Amino acid sequence: MLSDQLSDHVFMSMGFGVQVCKDPRWGRCFESYSEDTDGVCNITSFVFGLQGTPPQGHPAGYPFVAGRQNVVACAKHFVGDGDDRSLLKFVGCKEHREIAHEAVRKSLVLLKNGRDSQKPFLQLDRNAKKVLVAGTHANNLGFQCGGWTKTWQGTTLLESLERKRKWFTRNPPSEETLTSNDFCYAIVAFGAPYAESRGDDPEPSIHFDGAEVVRLVAEKVPTVVILMTGRLVVLDPTVLEKVEALVAAWLPGTEGDGITDVVFADIGLEMF
Repeated sequence: MLSDQLSDHVFMSMGFGVQVCKDPRWGRCFESYSEDTDGVCNITSFVFGLQGTPPQGHPAGYPFVAGRQNVVACAKHFVGDGDDRSLLKFVGCKEHREIAHEAVRKSLVLLKNGRDSQKPFLQLDRNAKKVLVAGTHANNLGFQCGGWTKTWQGTTLLESLERKRKWFTRNPPSEETLTSNDFCYAIVAFGAPYAESRGDDPEPSIHFDGAEVVRLVAEKVPTVVILMTGRLVVLDPTVLEKVEALVAAWLPGTEGDGITDVVFADIGLEMF
């Protein structure tokens, strides 16, 4: 199928999936919108967004494409097939990235905010003199996007932080680094990258010694953890106990600014 499309100069855009993830051990959870079947069914309206709404009286079961601004779609990955290269200029355009930015801000979940509910740790002080940024996911756009992505256009968490102020970064931090620097706080970003069958895991957990890095840092410096993952993961209870704040960022994609907007500013920060 793919070879036929390439030989016919038909271009394909892999989009959203309609899988229903009932088990977080499944390696394709990152493609699923929900474990609720009704919620996933509602997502199929994206088909009309891609190919346009058929006019009244259009025969049921027959394809319809509204015009040059639309592409043929189907309900699996919402494959958009088209051969109009002029539309490529809209890929990653400012308008689309602004929508993605907003989606990141509104999808973050605050799981912990301070050891005392009356003394929240967030929002962070952007004027702090010295801050440590660490973790495998702090400066990796592929991990932010998830799945098979290695790199892409966009802004990593670290790049967003550096635009707001000058940061001290060392990854992974050593005992000497932590004790010889007077850090006001630390931001540690880590997660569990995976893709399809290679991601099947009987006990989804944090990769690359992420939990050890968190424990090492949190022993010395007040720490907020940014967790990037496309599914539920098992966290060692000691990780949650040691950190001051924990934010689930899911897979924020290209928009690291959506995370820093929330941890630094009063934008829809609520405890769940």
